[in-house]
Amino acid sequence: MIRAAPILEAPVKPDGLSHRDYLVMLLHTAAELEHGLMVEYLYAAYSLGGPGAEKTDAISKKVARWRDALLTIAREEMGHLLTVENALMLVGGPISFDRRAYPWTSRFYPFPFRLEPFSLKSLARYVYAEMSPSYVSSGEKAAQMLERLKIIDDTIKAKMTSGWRVGVVYEAILELAADRTKIPDETFDAGSLRFQATWDEWGRGYRPEPHKPYAKDPAHPNDPPPYARKTRVIVASMATRTELLNALTDLASQGEGETRADDRREPSHFDRFVEIFDEYVKLHSDDPHWSPARPLPSNPVVDKHKEFLVEGITEITAPESRHWASLFNLRYRILLSMLTYTYRVSREANPMSDLRRAPMLARVFGEMYNLKAIAGVLVRLPLTADPTSPLRAGPPFELAYSRTLPAPEANFWRMQLDLIDGSRELAEQLLRVPPATNTPADGDGARYLTALLEADSASRTWIEKRLEGLAPGPASRGSKGKRS
Repeated sequence: MIRAAPILEAPVKPDGLSHRDYLVMLLHTAAELEHGLMVEYLYAAYSLGGPGAEKTDAISKKVARWRDALLTIAREEMGHLLTVENALMLVGGPISFDRRAYPWTSRFYPFPFRLEPFSLKSLARYVYAEMSPSYVSSGEKAAQMLERLKIIDDTIKAKMTSGWRVGVVYEAILELAADRTKIPDETFDAGSLRFQATWDEWGRGYRPEPHKPYAKDPAHPNDPPPYARKTRVIVASMATRTELLNALTDLASQGEGETRADDRREPSHFDRFVEIFDEYVKLHSDDPHWSPARPLPSNPVVDKHKEFLVEGITEITAPESRHWASLFNLRYRILLSMLTYTYRVSREANPMSDLRRAPMLARVFGEMYNLKAIAGVLVRLPLTADPTSPLRAGPPFELAYSRTLPAPEANFWRMQLDLIDGSRELAEQLLRVPPATNTPADGDGARYLTALLEADSASRTWIEKRLEGLAPGPASRGSKGKRS
């Protein structure tokens, strides 16, 4: 049996780094972890819907609940990511919506970053990732849980004995940020508050954290409150050390389930994954070949360059699917660039500032919808040109060659016009070439592409008006995206 491991301390601060610089490094690590986990959970959620998911009505409802839980956790991870970016702003560090390309691991990552369809093995990884350090060392119960997760690979088994987990990173951040001898009060820039993300902007209808105790029903004392299984997106802005510590403690508790108030009784990410894992184990014991997932690849990419052959990635080779996957990657790049740019725009009471921030946020939410829509097409398209293969493509979430934004501001908007041009080229090519038989592009896909072109045309008009008010720069663009 795998024994519960002792909690290890975070690595000693590397030579050459000040304590503030080390804190920034740890926050960057946390941001990459949240980003990576969010993408992995989304890919798993998008994969659900294979033939096995419709085996019976009861199974269909169960799988739908699993998918909803994965999407809920992914939304909450997005809130975690924004909150960590706020913390970086507060301590004067550069924000980062970066993450590592797959396959990749590090001393902090609970397992190699990997996009893979929903399975018992991937679920075991998620349970492990969200497991708190103190749970791992809590005795026989933890040892039994680790024994149940033995279906995962040797890399993760080795990590089980080292104690590294997402919670370890947050423990290190909280300990360092609370130490006034290492992180003095002047480190915290209250003026950064006006640039930070807020719950009012990003909550988008998700309920705020409950502040009033929940009145339990005496007849059903074990029933969770009505909000217990709904999305609770945490986006905490902060101006002080105390607010930073409170916000990051809340993030850690939502993931691992520790330090939660009794009146909230909110299932943590760990709780949710354990529940799904147990339900899947039962179904798997009844039918070892059953799977609710579509036959998606692990780590899909558009181009697997032979000179940079990397084990563990899968190339999308069906021509139509490659174009859709390229479009997905491009819209993912637009989303990340827009997210990064929002941290350059102040929320202070300035009519021009408010007008600029509002449409930016609208575009971010629009790009989130675009990724969901394109992913819905990709999971139904073939992976290869072989008509007999059951394998489907999947959303690749490939990162662009650079996530650094250009300066001055006019060049950022010129970059956005370039991205819109690239998206238009891909969309028009998909609409121009007859799709393969029985593919989504023949109906829903074509309607989506037409709507996307219209939305991008409106965005282009708005961007060109913004450019007119900025300082002159390299060649302006005409309304059709060509250089004048």
